Amino acid sequence: MSDAVTLHKWAEFHRENPHIFDLFVRFADEARKAGRTHFSCYMIRERIRWYTSVETTSMPEVKFSNNHTPYYARLLLAKYPEKFAGLFRLNEMQDEPDPDFLIAADNAVFFDRVGLTSGKEEQ
Repeated sequence: MSDAVTLHKWAEFHRENPHIFDLFVRFADEARKAGRTHFSCYMIRERIRWYTSVETTSMPEVKFSNNHTPYYARLLLAKYPEKFAGLFRLNEMQDEPDPDFLIAADNAVFFDRVGLTSGKEEQ
């Protein structure tokens, strides 16, 4: 499966499960506050899996594809570059996603959450 196909599957998953990125940010921040200057985005993914399946009943357990992890890491770094710079060592992807696309996908999630359109008129 190409990175471009995976990226679009991630964007769809992200739109349907916005709480996953909220948890990704939360757990990355916990690692940073614990003094970690480098951390594994895959460990954060596993922490999210543990949290949604064991620690809480307030949110549904989600089937979180391993393929989505690099996009969440890149979105985190695109949205909060000063706060999380250098936290992850990212491998180059064949079709490296444009950070603006990742942020736009996240903005679409925001607009869905508050019940607004993303500024485009429905036709």
